[in-house]
Amino acid sequence: MASKKITEEIENKDDRVTVFLAPAAEDEDNFVLLSVNGIMLKVQRGVPVQIPKAYKEVLDNAKIANKVLADKMAKAAKNA
Repeated sequence: MASKKITEEIENKDDRVTVFLAPAAEDEDNFVLLSVNGIMLKVQRGVPVQIPKAYKEVLDNAKIANKVLADKMAKAAKNA
């Protein structure tokens, strides 16, 4: 029943946070797709958008993962 909970969260306006994604570069899409338990959400770049907290967690986790990846790539390049 996780999808029912997420669906209720999407509909609940009180359980939202405002996020701002940097505007897209020329070679990027003007939006980001986020998914929680198979429920997709399309978030526009360059404008403040209110999204459910569960999707904000997805963004936060992606930022952490990108930083870890960049650190590992820098370390690998240094050791090569």
